[in-house]
Amino acid sequence: MAAIAASACVHVVDDDPWILADVAAWLSPRGFAVTTFSTADAFLSALPTLQPGCVLMDLGMVPLDGCAALLIMRDYPIDWPVIMLSESAAADIADLCMLAGADLHLVKSSDPAPLLAAVDTLSRGFAEARAYDGVTCLSHAHPIDAQSWHAHKDALCRRFLQHLAPAKTDTAERSGDGPIGKARG
Repeated sequence: MAAIAASACVHVVDDDPWILADVAAWLSPRGFAVTTFSTADAFLSALPTLQPGCVLMDLGMVPLDGCAALLIMRDYPIDWPVIMLSESAAADIADLCMLAGADLHLVKSSDPAPLLAAVDTLSRGFAEARAYDGVTCLSHAHPIDAQSWHAHKDALCRRFLQHLAPAKTDTAERSGDGPIGKARG
């Protein structure tokens, strides 16, 4: 595989330190500038300071999972390429990732070849799009305003986490203090 320009950034988000170390070890020698984050919230908080790049996101993080983090990114909207990683090859998992806005879903593996090929392809396409002078409507062509990003991120994180919290009583829901979305039960 050909080496990538040193400016190609990959942001790896996974709560497993072994995965973070393996992926960084696979990508760094190939010319990628790799940043790692152990939670979705840490990645989302740092996002305004990051160089645009490809994102490798674990689906199964808690309390904010990969799909929720991706929905927050896409809602802003931030159009960086995203590869969602999971432990399962099930079609419904892949569909969930695609519905959240992932460009690709890959199953975690000890074989780096599929991941390296996917990152190479998406990073090249992203770099070409960013280099094209006519790109003005894509979010990656504009700097991210940190203050508005954090307000947006915090509001959506609260909504996602509130939805995951145990449902409140009917009285709380009628008073407007209940969780957003349908109550469980």
